[in-house]
Parts: sequence; C-alpha cells; structure tokens
Amino acid sequence: MSIRKRTLRGIGANAFGQIVTVATQLLSVPLYLTCWGEQQYGEWLILAALPTFIAQGGGGFASAGGTEMILAAHDDKRRVEEVFQTSSLITLAVGVLILLGAVLLAFVDLGRLFGFRALDRSTVTTLLIAFAFQVSLQLVVGLLLAGYRAAGKYATGFMWQHGSRLAAFVAVVITLLSRGTPSAVAFAMVAGQAVFVLLGFAALRKQVPWLSFGFASATFNSARSLVRPSLADTLLPLAAGLRSQSMVAVIGYTSSASAVVAFTAFRTLSSLVLQLTRTVNRAVQQEMSAAIAKGDLQLLRRMYDLLLSSSFWASVSAALALAALGPVITSVWLDDQVAYNATAFFALLLGASAHAVAMVNTTLARSMNKHESFSLTLLACIAAGCIFAVPVVNVANVTGAAIMLALVDLAFLFFSTKRASALSQQGMIDAFSAMVRAPWRTRPGSTRNSILAL
Repeated sequence: MSIRKRTLRGIGANAFGQIVTVATQLLSVPLYLTCWGEQQYGEWLILAALPTFIAQGGGGFASAGGTEMILAAHDDKRRVEEVFQTSSLITLAVGVLILLGAVLLAFVDLGRLFGFRALDRSTVTTLLIAFAFQVSLQLVVGLLLAGYRAAGKYATGFMWQHGSRLAAFVAVVITLLSRGTPSAVAFAMVAGQAVFVLLGFAALRKQVPWLSFGFASATFNSARSLVRPSLADTLLPLAAGLRSQSMVAVIGYTSSASAVVAFTAFRTLSSLVLQLTRTVNRAVQQEMSAAIAKGDLQLLRRMYDLLLSSSFWASVSAALALAALGPVITSVWLDDQVAYNATAFFALLLGASAHAVAMVNTTLARSMNKHESFSLTLLACIAAGCIFAVPVVNVANVTGAAIMLALVDLAFLFFSTKRASALSQQGMIDAFSAMVRAPWRTRPGSTRNSILAL
C-alpha cells in the first residue's frame, strides 16, 4: 500500500476521533451545566482529574509494546505474542494499582479539602472508584490498538479506540437525560466503554487469528526490554495530561468550583485549535518512522517542514476565527451560564496555537523514539507554571490561569523547536522559517510539497 493510501486511512480514522472529541467536549459542558449546575459539575471535574493524575502515562507499556510488535511482526510471530501477553500482564497490574490508589484516596475527606457542597462523602468515594475503572479501561484500549498496529491495521485500531469513547459518552448522555445521579452517570460511562472494548477484542481475535490472548507467554525479559521505551512513551502523555489538568487543580485549590467550570469551558473551546493538527500528526508519524528506517533524511525533512507550516497556519487561522466568534459561540453554547472572559479566552487561544505547532516537534521525536527530553521539558515548563500560577490565580482568578498556561505553551514551543531542528539536522532558523512558510510553497532544494503525493 502506498504512503498516500496509508496516510489517508490513518487521517480518516483520526478525523473520526477528533470529531468524537470535539462533539463530546462541546456537548458535555452545557449538558452537565443544565442537568447539574455549576457547583456539582465543578466538583465532578475535580474528582475526575484525580484518578487521571494517578494513571497518566500508564499505557506506556502498551504503546511501547505495540511498537516492538510492529518491528517483529514481519518475521517473528512468537516474539509478537510474547510482547503482547507481557504488555497485557503489565497493564492488568497497573489497573489494579490505579484501583488501589482510588481506594486510598477514598480515606481522605476530599470534600472538605476542596470545599465540596453538592457531593457527599459516600458519593465522592463511589465516583473515585468509577473513574479509576474508567482510566483502567483506557489502558486496556491501548492494548487493543497495539494488536491492530502489529497486524498493520492501525487505522482500524484507532476506530475502535475512538469508538469506545463515543460509547461511553452516549451512555452518559442517556443517564443524564434520565435524571441519573452522579454515581449512576459514572457507572454508565464505565459500562458503555467496557462493552465496546469487549467487542473490539472479539473483532481483533477474528481479524488477527495468529495473535494469542492470555499471559502464558509473558516473560520477565520482555518486560525488562520494554521498560526504557515505555518510560519514554509514558512521560509525554503524562505531560500532556498535566498540561490539561494542572491549572484546573490550581484553580480548584485556590478559587472555587464555578471558576473551574469557567476555565474548563474556555479551555475546551480553545482546544479546537489542537484538534485540527492532531488528526494529521498521528497518521504521518507512522510514515516518518518508515522514512527513518529507510535512511531517507530528505523525505523526513519534507514531512516535518510541511507539518510545521500546515500546523502553524491552520492553528493561527482557527484561533483568529474563534477569537472573532468567541462571544457569540459562548453565549449560544453555554446559554449565558458562564460569563465571557475575552482576556482569558485570547490567552488560551494563543497557548493552544503554540502547543499545536510544538506537537509537530514531538511527532518528529516520537517517530525516532527520542522524545524523552521533550517530555521532561514540558513537565518542567508545567511545574514552573503551576508554582507561579498559585499567587497569580489568587489575584487574577481564571484570567491568571489562562495567561500562565499560555506562557507554558510558548516556552515549550521554543525549546521543542530547538531540539527538533537538531534531530532533523537543520538549523533552528530553518525550522522557524519552514513554520511560517505557506504550506503550498516548496522548500528550497526539494521537489515535492505534499505528503499525500509521495
């Protein structure tokens, strides 16, 4: 299959995923606000963030295992089975640890710590356990994707991955509209995703009959060989999750649940900028790895330069459009339940645009499996941002949190571009020049300007 067909299929699968992400994010906020109100929804968001912190990056073994399975799939099916079952065993162990972490958190009076008024302590405990089950299921979905990747069907795997999230959201909508309690909504979310995941594994078994399930072939040596790459795959989603949730935690600690809702609403809307670029990045990453395997540095640079310029112009255009339509969108979307904050929204749009371009740099690094430094840099930027955000949020509330997140994203863009330009063996000025160059313009010295035409 040609690069064009593989890329188009991957983009199509990821486009479906982005549609699911955008639809669930845009519909969730007004739905929860209408059914529950600001206070209860804000408390739900705070609790949902806690197991996410525990589990962020726990799927690193499944991701690293998936890459190892791809490398072995051509001539060593036994090695594929060994890695798959070892990853399965590790994922099970991580899931158990997540549940234990949720149980331990249940002994802490989180309601008093965060000043909850809508959720009692028994409901808080129930929600923590449900959210822990949900994040454990997300790790299992990583295994499902790894199986499809090993068979060269990564687009199919992405469809099952995103479909499981859609199934969970549909279950939530039905329960919310049925006036279900927070506990009922949480467990409906888990049940909806669990059923879809089971169907995905049944389909995997039928489509890839040579891939065996179980733990009999799991080995300690395989687990040890996956540690280093899994840590690399763990740090980046950990950093991305912390970027998304860190300011929510800061606001929840220093301000109020209503402020959490306002920040989450504006951040959700600004994240539309990121969705435009993620769709292409994940699909092209596969082809970048192929170019590296072939030693085709020129092809790799052309892909990287085109992704840079496309992401820059797409994110800037989307940010300008959202900035112009922001008051109208928020009024209609949230039915005026959250006051429009132009300064906070503009800052979040700036940060989202910078982060969208920076993720192209991480895409290049992940295609080489050299993204440890990118993850550590983002974590360092987030840590510094959170430290300075506490006093800033005390003074400027939601606006302060938005500005601090934008500064985090701008700092990460600078450092990631510096590192990526070295990986692609070009100067940093060359990388920034490619970034602002129109996507249809040909890079000096190259003969083609479209990845899909390769």
